[in-house]
Amino acid sequence: IWAIWHFPLGLVGDLSLYGTINVVLAGIVFTWLYQNTGSVLLAFLMHVTHQNSVRFLGKVFVDGDYVQQQWIGVAIWAVIAVAIVAYYGTESFVRRPQAQLSVAAA
Repeated sequence: IWAIWHFPLGLVGDLSLYGTINVVLAGIVFTWLYQNTGSVLLAFLMHVTHQNSVRFLGKVFVDGDYVQQQWIGVAIWAVIAVAIVAYYGTESFVRRPQAQLSVAAA
């Protein structure tokens, strides 16, 4: 859904390769976060962090190359996404219903 939401940016020429990769990597992190906490608020706060990290990099590299700044952001999200997959595995991306435990009458 997130990729579809951002697709129109590509139609107007505002979505680059690093932007696409950034969206995919952040989507991996957000999906894992929501599926493992069930918190929409936490996923929302992570999205705000994602948006502001781009602005932060712009302040750090005032005279720097914009494309380089974006690739640094991609690298940060890649490290986070790879760490999640390496540590928790891919099964943690799917929410399973909690098992219902019942006590049998004796």
